[in-house]
Amino acid sequence: LLLHERYDAANLAYDLERQRVTHLSLVPPMLARLLTMRERPPLWLRVLLVGGQALSGALARQAIAAGWPLYLSYGMTETASLVAASPCLRAVPAPGLVGPALPGIQLRCAGTPASPERIAIRGPVVMAGYAEAGRRPGVGLDEGWFLTNDLGYLTARGEVAVLGRADEVLVIGGEAVLPARVEDQMMAAPGLEAVVVVALGDPVWGYRLVAAYVGAMAPDALAGWCREHLTDRNRPRHYRRFTKLPTTPSGKPERSRIRSLILEETS
Repeated sequence: LLLHERYDAANLAYDLERQRVTHLSLVPPMLARLLTMRERPPLWLRVLLVGGQALSGALARQAIAAGWPLYLSYGMTETASLVAASPCLRAVPAPGLVGPALPGIQLRCAGTPASPERIAIRGPVVMAGYAEAGRRPGVGLDEGWFLTNDLGYLTARGEVAVLGRADEVLVIGGEAVLPARVEDQMMAAPGLEAVVVVALGDPVWGYRLVAAYVGAMAPDALAGWCREHLTDRNRPRHYRRFTKLPTTPSGKPERSRIRSLILEETS
């Protein structure tokens, strides 16, 4: 078992060779940076688990074309990390689609692609409960089912798709908007490497979307692309280009920090 205290794409690329790593687990921003350091995987790498947030179609296509042994995954700390996974070696999956539950795990969700609902999980991997009662109101156990904060749906084949989080749903002009879905749509823009959509208050609409991104497109060009490809309710009103987005130690975008930086510029 090889552990890194912090993510560094160059160190990871080096260790993939030196340590002959066979299994690797990353979040999408980590994968994107790794692919800039190394186009193809080492011959001995058997599994590359990707989870923690939505994997864009563009990044999935890049990894698949280069031969990386990509596996989509879904899980969380409360479920001993992993509850669903499937190989993604040829075709790019539908947005948010992960795959079937692992053996011994049950998933329940009444959502649809157009109207996602909260996902519930039951099985031996589910926690007994939180040490601090009431730590996360509305999230927890109900007759053995762990009701997550994740929104999604189950396909007819029992595969789970994760489209966003219940605490991130925004009501803009009376319509529900999922920032994660907007981000996935925007990643189809040419040359976009990463994007995070945050919300700022708006006196008329309640919220307005702001896109923080890394990529070659100028803000005006990206705004034009979004006008052509996104619905009006999903379209950010402002665009801020970064050379690098702030991230947490686990490699996920640090949304609160990104939002604070944008607020500082607009205040």
